[in-house]
Amino acid sequence: LGATLQVYFHLGELPDASWRAVSAALAAAERAGSGLFHPAALGRMRDAAAAEAKGLAEAEVSSSRGKDGNKARRSLGVDADKNKGGADSAGSGSNNPRQRKKQYEAAYERLYRRKLREKRASAASKWSASVMDASSRVWNLHRVLAGRNDPVTRRNFLGVVGRSAVPREFAGAEERLLELQNGGANADDGDGNGRARLNGANFSLFSLFWVQMSAGLGGRIGRLLRYDGGSLEPDVAALYPAVRSASLAMVSELYDVMQMGGGGGRSSSGDAMMMTSVHHVAASSSLVSGYSS
Repeated sequence: LGATLQVYFHLGELPDASWRAVSAALAAAERAGSGLFHPAALGRMRDAAAAEAKGLAEAEVSSSRGKDGNKARRSLGVDADKNKGGADSAGSGSNNPRQRKKQYEAAYERLYRRKLREKRASAASKWSASVMDASSRVWNLHRVLAGRNDPVTRRNFLGVVGRSAVPREFAGAEERLLELQNGGANADDGDGNGRARLNGANFSLFSLFWVQMSAGLGGRIGRLLRYDGGSLEPDVAALYPAVRSASLAMVSELYDVMQMGGGGGRSSSGDAMMMTSVHHVAASSSLVSGYSS
């Protein structure tokens, strides 16, 4: 990666190439979110759980009927091969249609809840794995940029990217990070154009990616909660435990990766903001904000 970035630097395309990579990672994370936090996705989870629960409930009731019949025959000392009529009489209770229906409904409800929990956990795990992959790619890019300087000009690659314009798709994240940088107040960047900018020490590709992804995810969950007059609120609330568990595990793993990777020898201010961003999401994730809204 470092050699590739060096080529882009010589071509004068380092900022564009870096932003394209971060944008691609953001798009991948957003696709993963749309695959989980979407009305159709929730419907597919319900349908799949219902289909599996139906088959398992039918098999369970059939197995129960066979066991009840055999138990009754053994208690009466009846040989099923020699006295079929007696066996039919002994198993008549388990063959009662009303009784079978009650058994099936109870088994189906129990199995449906279990299968739906499994589907939600599996979907949340798939989502978090995709977000982890996208986040790791951005962090690795940030780390290499921060640790590499051009051998001739001695310019730091992350500094080169930091002096470029932040793409419009990250405008929300830039605004949020500027508020943190300036204590909640916008400030002129000092060149007279009236536009505030992140200072060099605070510039972080990863923070821009992470904050933008979190804001988008919070918005997606908010829209899902409002969908069809709030009809999906119970489904979204039921999805929360699986998503919370998966997201916290993912953030913990990502934080470990970041700690092992270090800051590439660059000023610690930007890395401090980056770590603060991750800690903030771990403690009060946009997931939590979206669910509580």
